[in-house]
Amino acid sequence: MTLISPLRYPGSKRQLSRYVQDVLELNGLHPTLYVEPFVGGASVALHMLQLPSVEQIILMDADPWIASFWQTLFFDTAWLIEQVQAVEVTVERWIASSFAGARSVARSPSQSSGRSSGPIC
Repeated sequence: MTLISPLRYPGSKRQLSRYVQDVLELNGLHPTLYVEPFVGGASVALHMLQLPSVEQIILMDADPWIASFWQTLFFDTAWLIEQVQAVEVTVERWIASSFAGARSVARSPSQSSGRSSGPIC
């Protein structure tokens, strides 16, 4: 099964996934740990996790919204699923929660939801 990012992320590094894999293979490197300091959509990290040698990934991002999303996805999955299933999807709700609107209403993920931001392990 191929893992793909659940996020459509501007500036995606997805196209670099195979390149990173090739560089490691050409240099005879088989890391068991892959660290992604600028996770964004995590395309490269998810690709690396599918390699036989990579057993663990560490994700980090300076953007607290991105860090909070990945932390919630990995460590509070049941809560995230409940939230996705409970939300009523309407055009009005989408407009009201657009990125510009969300920025002016919410302080930060860690302040508004109680979830922390920063490195994700």
